[in-house]
Amino acid sequence: AGMDGSGGLGFYDQKAIKFDHYLSTDGKVDRWNISGIVMAGKDSLLLDTSKGRFLFSNKKDLTPIEIKGYGDDKTEGLSIKYENGYLLTTQDKIAFVNSQFETEFVLDKKVKSSVTCIANGPKGNIWMGTLADGLLKLNPKTKEISNYISEGNSKIYTDSRSITSLYFE
Repeated sequence: AGMDGSGGLGFYDQKAIKFDHYLSTDGKVDRWNISGIVMAGKDSLLLDTSKGRFLFSNKKDLTPIEIKGYGDDKTEGLSIKYENGYLLTTQDKIAFVNSQFETEFVLDKKVKSSVTCIANGPKGNIWMGTLADGLLKLNPKTKEISNYISEGNSKIYTDSRSITSLYFE
Protein backbone atom coordinates (compact mmCIF):
# COMPACT_ATOMS: atom_id res chain seq x y z
CA ALA A 1 0.00 0.00 0.00
CA GLY A 2 1.15 3.55 -0.67
CA MET A 3 1.44 5.32 2.67
CA ASP A 4 0.37 8.84 3.56
CA GLY A 5 2.09 10.91 6.26
CA SER A 6 5.74 9.91 6.04
CA GLY A 7 5.18 8.55 2.53
CA GLY A 8 6.71 5.35 1.27
CA LEU A 9 5.47 1.84 0.81
CA GLY A 10 3.78 -0.35 3.40
CA PHE A 11 3.55 -4.13 3.37
CA TYR A 12 1.04 -5.76 5.69
CA ASP A 13 2.50 -8.83 7.40
CA GLN A 14 -0.53 -11.00 8.27
CA LYS A 15 1.41 -13.25 10.63
CA ALA A 16 2.89 -10.40 12.68
CA ILE A 17 -0.28 -8.28 12.27
CA LYS A 18 1.69 -5.14 11.48
CA PHE A 19 2.90 -3.00 8.59
CA ASP A 20 6.53 -3.05 7.46
CA HIS A 21 7.57 0.30 5.97
CA TYR A 22 9.89 0.80 3.03
CA LEU A 23 11.31 3.92 1.36
CA SER A 24 10.14 6.43 3.98
CA THR A 25 13.24 6.18 6.16
CA ASP A 26 15.94 5.08 3.72
CA GLY A 27 17.75 8.43 3.83
CA LYS A 28 17.65 8.86 0.03
CA VAL A 29 14.62 11.14 0.00
CA ASP A 30 12.56 12.83 2.64
CA ARG A 31 9.16 11.71 1.34
CA TRP A 32 7.84 9.26 -1.25
CA ASN A 33 4.34 9.85 -2.59
CA ILE A 34 3.31 6.64 -4.33
CA SER A 35 0.48 7.05 -6.81
CA GLY A 36 0.53 3.57 -8.35
CA ILE A 37 1.78 0.05 -7.76
CA VAL A 38 1.95 -2.66 -10.45
CA MET A 39 3.26 -6.23 -10.09
CA ALA A 40 6.35 -6.47 -12.30
CA GLY A 41 7.44 -10.02 -11.46
CA LYS A 42 7.41 -12.50 -8.62
CA ASP A 43 9.38 -10.28 -6.23
CA SER A 44 9.19 -6.90 -8.00
CA LEU A 45 6.87 -3.91 -8.09
CA LEU A 46 6.74 -1.06 -10.58
CA LEU A 47 6.18 2.08 -8.49
CA ASP A 48 4.75 5.33 -9.83
CA THR A 49 6.03 7.99 -7.44
CA SER A 50 6.50 11.72 -7.05
CA LYS A 51 10.22 11.02 -7.64
CA GLY A 52 9.69 9.15 -10.95
CA ARG A 53 9.15 5.49 -11.82
CA PHE A 54 11.11 2.80 -10.01
CA LEU A 55 11.42 -0.96 -9.87
CA PHE A 56 11.33 -2.13 -6.25
CA SER A 57 12.75 -5.66 -5.84
CA ASN A 58 13.24 -8.07 -2.96
CA LYS A 59 11.84 -5.48 -0.50
CA LYS A 60 15.10 -3.51 -0.65
CA ASP A 61 16.45 -2.79 -4.14
CA LEU A 62 15.20 0.42 -5.72
CA THR A 63 16.11 1.02 -9.37
CA PRO A 64 15.05 4.09 -11.38
CA ILE A 65 13.28 3.12 -14.59
CA GLU A 66 14.71 4.65 -17.74
CA ILE A 67 12.23 4.12 -20.54
CA LYS A 68 14.25 3.44 -23.68
CA GLY A 69 13.06 5.46 -26.67
CA TYR A 70 10.85 7.72 -24.56
CA GLY A 71 13.32 10.24 -23.21
CA ASP A 72 14.04 11.13 -19.62
CA ASP A 73 10.47 11.59 -18.45
CA LYS A 74 10.34 11.74 -14.65
CA THR A 75 6.82 13.20 -14.66
CA GLU A 76 4.52 11.61 -12.13
CA GLY A 77 1.94 9.39 -13.78
CA LEU A 78 0.23 6.04 -13.52
CA SER A 79 1.02 2.62 -14.96
CA ILE A 80 -0.94 -0.54 -15.65
CA LYS A 81 0.06 -4.03 -16.77
CA TYR A 82 -0.95 -4.64 -20.37
CA GLU A 83 -0.25 -7.81 -22.34
CA ASN A 84 3.54 -8.42 -22.21
CA GLY A 85 4.43 -4.96 -20.95
CA TYR A 86 2.98 -1.81 -19.44
CA LEU A 87 0.98 1.26 -20.34
CA LEU A 88 2.48 4.38 -18.72
CA THR A 89 0.90 7.82 -18.48
CA THR A 90 2.46 11.23 -17.96
CA GLN A 91 1.07 14.76 -18.10
CA ASP A 92 0.88 14.78 -21.91
CA LYS A 93 1.53 11.26 -23.15
CA ILE A 94 0.58 7.60 -23.01
CA ALA A 95 3.33 5.09 -23.73
CA PHE A 96 3.31 1.35 -24.25
CA VAL A 97 6.54 -0.31 -23.18
CA ASN A 98 7.64 -3.95 -23.18
CA SER A 99 8.83 -5.85 -20.11
CA GLN A 100 12.38 -4.47 -20.64
CA PHE A 101 10.90 -0.92 -20.60
CA GLU A 102 11.64 -0.32 -24.29
CA THR A 103 9.07 1.92 -25.93
CA GLU A 104 6.69 0.23 -28.36
CA PHE A 105 4.75 3.42 -29.17
CA VAL A 106 3.79 6.79 -27.66
CA LEU A 107 0.48 8.63 -28.05
CA ASP A 108 -0.50 12.22 -27.35
CA LYS A 109 -3.09 12.06 -24.54
CA LYS A 110 -5.10 14.91 -26.17
CA VAL A 111 -6.04 16.45 -22.79
CA LYS A 112 -3.89 18.33 -20.31
CA SER A 113 -5.35 16.98 -17.07
CA SER A 114 -3.41 14.44 -15.04
CA VAL A 115 -4.56 10.83 -15.15
CA THR A 116 -5.96 10.06 -11.69
CA CYS A 117 -6.91 6.40 -12.19
CA ILE A 118 -6.52 3.69 -14.80
CA ALA A 119 -8.15 0.30 -15.40
CA ASN A 120 -8.44 -2.47 -17.96
CA GLY A 121 -12.03 -2.45 -19.14
CA PRO A 122 -14.39 -4.41 -21.34
CA LYS A 123 -13.44 -5.36 -24.90
CA GLY A 124 -9.71 -4.84 -24.22
CA ASN A 125 -10.06 -1.09 -23.81
CA ILE A 126 -8.12 0.86 -21.20
CA TRP A 127 -10.05 3.51 -19.32
CA MET A 128 -8.49 6.51 -17.56
CA GLY A 129 -10.06 9.03 -15.23
CA THR A 130 -8.62 12.55 -15.32
CA LEU A 131 -8.43 15.43 -12.89
CA ALA A 132 -10.52 17.84 -14.98
CA ASP A 133 -11.18 16.32 -18.43
CA GLY A 134 -13.54 13.43 -17.64
CA LEU A 135 -12.92 9.92 -18.94
CA LEU A 136 -10.52 8.72 -21.60
CA LYS A 137 -11.01 5.41 -23.38
CA LEU A 138 -8.02 3.96 -25.21
CA ASN A 139 -8.43 1.20 -27.77
CA PRO A 140 -4.90 -0.30 -27.75
CA LYS A 141 -5.44 -2.12 -31.07
CA THR A 142 -6.41 0.99 -33.07
CA LYS A 143 -4.53 3.43 -30.78
CA GLU A 144 -7.66 5.60 -30.78
CA ILE A 145 -8.40 7.75 -27.71
CA SER A 146 -11.96 8.87 -27.00
CA ASN A 147 -12.74 11.60 -24.47
CA TYR A 148 -16.01 11.62 -22.52
CA ILE A 149 -16.75 14.91 -20.74
CA SER A 150 -19.95 15.35 -18.77
CA GLU A 151 -21.95 18.52 -19.02
CA GLY A 152 -24.61 16.98 -16.79
CA ASN A 153 -26.20 15.10 -19.69
CA SER A 154 -23.85 12.15 -20.25
CA LYS A 155 -25.28 8.63 -20.23
CA ILE A 156 -21.91 7.40 -18.89
CA TYR A 157 -21.68 9.61 -15.80
CA THR A 158 -23.11 12.92 -14.59
CA ASP A 159 -21.96 16.32 -13.40
CA SER A 160 -18.25 15.81 -12.95
CA ARG A 161 -15.11 16.24 -14.97
CA SER A 162 -12.93 14.83 -12.18
CA ILE A 163 -12.81 11.01 -12.09
CA THR A 164 -10.86 9.52 -9.17
CA SER A 165 -11.57 5.79 -9.39
CA LEU A 166 -12.80 3.17 -11.84
CA TYR A 167 -14.31 -0.28 -11.36
CA PHE A 168 -15.34 -2.84 -13.96
CA GLU A 169 -17.13 -6.13 -13.29
